[in-house]
Amino acid sequence: MRRVIELTQWIYHLVYFYYNTLLGICRKQSLALPQSKITYSYRFYFTKTKRAKWFNLFKISRFPVNIPFTFYTPIAVRAFLRTLNHLKINYKNILHLQHEEKFLGNVEPMQPNTPYRIEMRLDDIVFLRGQRIALLFNLLVFDEKQQQEFLQIKDVVFVKNISQADLLKLKDSKIYGNHTDRSLMRLALRKPKFNDLSPIANTSVPKKMGVHYGMLSGDMNFIHTSKNMAKLFGYKDTFVQGMCTINYLLRAFCYDGEQKSFKGFRVTFTNPVYESQQVYVRLHDHDFELSSSCGEKLLAYGEILP
Repeated sequence: MRRVIELTQWIYHLVYFYYNTLLGICRKQSLALPQSKITYSYRFYFTKTKRAKWFNLFKISRFPVNIPFTFYTPIAVRAFLRTLNHLKINYKNILHLQHEEKFLGNVEPMQPNTPYRIEMRLDDIVFLRGQRIALLFNLLVFDEKQQQEFLQIKDVVFVKNISQADLLKLKDSKIYGNHTDRSLMRLALRKPKFNDLSPIANTSVPKKMGVHYGMLSGDMNFIHTSKNMAKLFGYKDTFVQGMCTINYLLRAFCYDGEQKSFKGFRVTFTNPVYESQQVYVRLHDHDFELSSSCGEKLLAYGEILP
């Protein structure tokens, strides 16, 4: 019975995702600002079967192992889409810049056979340079079994091609547009610093990883699943989701290399991670870099929060 329910939920998700994605790609962007903070709340149930699928995808053979993969992603995807639709943002204009997670209380990852609740809020819309803004998201995951907050997540998403009229509209908003932060633009310009260090892990991203991760995470964005669509959007090939990149990093921290324990992490994305690409993870104290095989191109960097 549970499998039937999960299959029904997955079909609903695919219909919802593709319907809203096609609308998001085709719509004329015109920033629609709400009269109050945008918030969404969802419940989901985590099972051993779902955990096993994540472990199999990232080739985890030891059980149990303490890897805090982003199991919450499928339900968070819908909340993210609803926010973009609420704001009437064209999906072609967005870029995921940064992701941060902090484990609250118990550092154990999500446990199977446990109900969780996600509450996502759009905290602010920040002015950048030119016709760009940044969306600042705050997401909390609650363990309903233990009745406590489990995980806090913050995301920064760039939006480009904002019209002058929409920028003026944002300045007049009493809810969003509270400040300007031009420093965010510089985060994606960092160059590799740790090329002289030995990598703690390296992997070759498999072909069709965007599809496989999308089927698990719910993020079936065309640029991750279709080579033709990726090229139409200006990329040379399909590349994996930012959250997929994060899971590769989590595998490196907890399963390969030094197997560090930590209370959180922050990742800044600088370049796409393409399928069939060889990538290396290097760690210096609590700072890390993910780079291409030649070490010339930095793909992501960040810090482990001890």
